[in-house]
Amino acid sequence: ERWQVATDDGKYVWDVQLVRLDGTSLVVNQTDSLVRVPVKHINEIRLIQKTEVDMGAGAAGAMPALTGAGDEIHDLSTLDLADRLGAIRKILADHPASP
Repeated sequence: ERWQVATDDGKYVWDVQLVRLDGTSLVVNQTDSLVRVPVKHINEIRLIQKTEVDMGAGAAGAMPALTGAGDEIHDLSTLDLADRLGAIRKILADHPASP
């Protein structure tokens, strides 16, 4: 599974695998390196779905793939730190890290 983490300063941590929570930081694996992202700065966590294009539908079949319409999106921007940690725990439980 490939994830994207958006932070409150408008930056993204792209193409990562979720690993674990370590205190108040989310640990992700990015290109064989572990990166810690402070949970208080995470606005969104998105599971990037595999792109699939329905060629039989013409241009309309490509639009959902191009816009990320099938992505699993977790908006944390309105949550306080405790609720963000709880939401991330649930995400990690629903999507356990690969060994």
